Amino acid sequence: MVYRGKPSKSCGDCRKRRTKCDQAVPACGQCIKAKRICPGYRNAVDLMFFDESQNITKKARSTIAEPSDSALTGSSRSWSHHVVPLHTTPERITDFVFYQPLGDLAVNFFMSNYVGTDAMMSQFDYLPEYYIQYGSAYSHVQHSIKAVGLAGYSQTNNRRDLMNQAMKEYTRAIREVNSTFSNRSTATDDSTLLSVMLLGMFEVLTVPRSQGLENLTKHLNGAISVASLYAKGHQTQTRRRLLTTLNQTVTMNCWIQNIALPDGFLRLRDEMGDSLDSTSSQHSKFLNIVIDGLLFMRLLKVSHIESPSVIIDGAIGIDRKLVNFIQEMPEAGRFQELRSADEDELVCNGRYHIYPRNFTAHLWNNARSCRIRAHTLVIAECRKLQLLELRGSGYATTLNEIRIKKSLAVIKQLAKEICATVPQLAGYLDQLPSYMRYRLGQEKDHENPDVPNDSPAARSTKKRRIEPMADLPQAIPSLPLMQPASLYHILYQLHALLAHEILSEDLRFWIRQRLDWIEGKADPDNLKLLKTMLKTRFTGSEILGLRHSKKLSHFEVLRMGGI
Repeated sequence: MVYRGKPSKSCGDCRKRRTKCDQAVPACGQCIKAKRICPGYRNAVDLMFFDESQNITKKARSTIAEPSDSALTGSSRSWSHHVVPLHTTPERITDFVFYQPLGDLAVNFFMSNYVGTDAMMSQFDYLPEYYIQYGSAYSHVQHSIKAVGLAGYSQTNNRRDLMNQAMKEYTRAIREVNSTFSNRSTATDDSTLLSVMLLGMFEVLTVPRSQGLENLTKHLNGAISVASLYAKGHQTQTRRRLLTTLNQTVTMNCWIQNIALPDGFLRLRDEMGDSLDSTSSQHSKFLNIVIDGLLFMRLLKVSHIESPSVIIDGAIGIDRKLVNFIQEMPEAGRFQELRSADEDELVCNGRYHIYPRNFTAHLWNNARSCRIRAHTLVIAECRKLQLLELRGSGYATTLNEIRIKKSLAVIKQLAKEICATVPQLAGYLDQLPSYMRYRLGQEKDHENPDVPNDSPAARSTKKRRIEPMADLPQAIPSLPLMQPASLYHILYQLHALLAHEILSEDLRFWIRQRLDWIEGKADPDNLKLLKTMLKTRFTGSEILGLRHSKKLSHFEVLRMGGI
């Protein structure tokens, strides 16, 4: 760059005529007086420097002379002279295409979308550290993770061509896991149990129908057999986490599919004892109640209990445990209720809940749906008792009628509470003006330095600040996020509620509207799997009892349920 001195600020005509320019805007006074069109002014900054790069380059090239013969004397004759251009054209980075190996893509997708760092929200939060330390030593673990990662990536991006590669990884993992069973030392390794559970996850992803759930059950039964080999042995931290994951998965799988607990599972739980990791103690308490419910239903089926009174007492006992579980919920697991007056389409009855995270809302809804199921059974058995009383003495006692009214009121209230979780779990909280006003108020309260934190005013008015919520860890920008599990959780809950004719028509209409909106965002295969699960919720005795009540159709009874 060459400095050219201070340029004239006059307009073009004034410079040409060498007259004094007043630099008026939009036209100078000289041009106006002369009735000329003022050409305007130049940018003085641009004129202060002049780019002489091309001229300098030409001069430099012209001075490069060929070496003379005198320069090539003696030992210097063996040297070669190269003329290096002063300027080279840079290569365009956009002309290069960077490819990520397929295996790395699969592992990256799996870790980004199925694994979190919070033990309360992820069953595999310990997996990244384990994979870094031991993943390279166990090829079946690598193949299992790649199979699940590629299957998920294929479905998310509609890349059906990658499903073949996912199946290849799955087949390799199956082959190598089977080979580990030939040796007791490898069969009892943590990696074997981990691979078996991951293969069950692959089945649900790739076969989103009842067959996929059946295959998952087979893999979990195999995992129980593997775990039983070392349940009494030395327990590492990873092993305790794996056993906890197995306990949670088997319990929820049996509850969702309405199947009996596998043989040996209860014995395995007794043997594991303190080996179960207690990181999520509140969730563990809920799982224990679910197991009690499963054992109760198994007792009804195996023992052929026909006494309505015995069944009612058992159902009420389960409900009391659930009520105690809710009452003992720690402060960190509580929700806040907001009211809305002008958002009826998105908010049910002008009320909705705010939970610290979606996982907490799932836990509350699971407990509510279990209570609904227990009270549905109470209503059915009470009506059977009323029929027996009418046939015997000709009149029905008021006790059963009181129980029915109480259970109906509980179901209606729990249904409203489940509907109050829809805005958060369906992901449209930010569309609610009332929620945005609430967030703004929370931030002001959080940042207000005028009131001491330990003052009575602070203790009575301070509200917990709500942070952005998510079920899954944030994926890196190059990978798409999986659709939140919360969408399918609330879809499942709403379908179950819709089967209850005791709910008001306004509430059922609101539920139908929300179902239409959510199903428009759901994957068709996952939606088919969900509806399959809904049709297997009640045991035979429950179905028989509800059919005798003559209140619900057989199909509607099948669709009732919870988790």
